[in-house]
Amino acid sequence: MNYSPLKNMVLIKEVLTESKTGDIIIPDVVSGKPSKKIVEAVGPDCNDVSVGDEVIASQYVGTDIMPGFKLICENEISAIIS
Repeated sequence: MNYSPLKNMVLIKEVLTESKTGDIIIPDVVSGKPSKKIVEAVGPDCNDVSVGDEVIASQYVGTDIMPGFKLICENEISAIIS
């Protein structure tokens, strides 16, 4: 299925990472930290991000499209990782 975001919407793919404390592995989803995501598609009004960019955004924003993918507004992206 192909998705084409409208206006300033961005389709992102979540990258699951985890941190280890001693023998305990804590996924970022549980820790509540903003997580790394990869931009899969952008709407026509997006100026700051492009397809393939690695970005940081809160895990609580956006609309779940399918497992691992969300649709968010461009202004909900906190940073671009270079």
